[in-house]
Amino acid sequence: MKKKLFLIGLLCLVIIYVCSQNESNEKRIKEQIFLVMQEENLKVNKIYHLELIKNGVLFFYEQDGGVNAGLVKDVRGGWKCVMAGGRVDLNTGNDLHYCALHFSDVSLSLIYGINKDPEIERVVVETSGIKGIKQEKQAKIIQTEGGLRIWFNLYSGPLNSQIKVIGHTKSGKIFFLSKPEKL
Repeated sequence: MKKKLFLIGLLCLVIIYVCSQNESNEKRIKEQIFLVMQEENLKVNKIYHLELIKNGVLFFYEQDGGVNAGLVKDVRGGWKCVMAGGRVDLNTGNDLHYCALHFSDVSLSLIYGINKDPEIERVVVETSGIKGIKQEKQAKIIQTEGGLRIWFNLYSGPLNSQIKVIGHTKSGKIFFLSKPEKL
């Protein structure tokens, strides 16, 4: 019995340590992003979310009343801004306002937006895909500390197709459907 309690206590300590390390790393990365963006003369009011990806760190940030996206990567012990931009207006009435970016340095495309409607539980982006074959990809939805819901999809290479953004309710019903838009 004592051995089990000891193991449970030890496991709890390990979990606490790992969680605190993750928070510390996230804080450090956010500080570095603020510095890099300052060097690029770009004002960042707030960083909403960090997403570690193969090509670096994707981040969503507030600037001048909109949500923008950026990509930084660690280069020889320092951070470099690959690209920052886009803009999804925080004050729009549109339920799934979105924008698209292409990070040409790393051949990566991003479609992201804000989900303001609580009825929308799932966001799907439909593209023409390779050789015009329709492809649907479910977006990742992030709930920020302030209650903002940001959704996004990443794609390898440039997107040279029409896209449609589809918002589904919890039951699967289509609640929002954008008009096809050429990127």
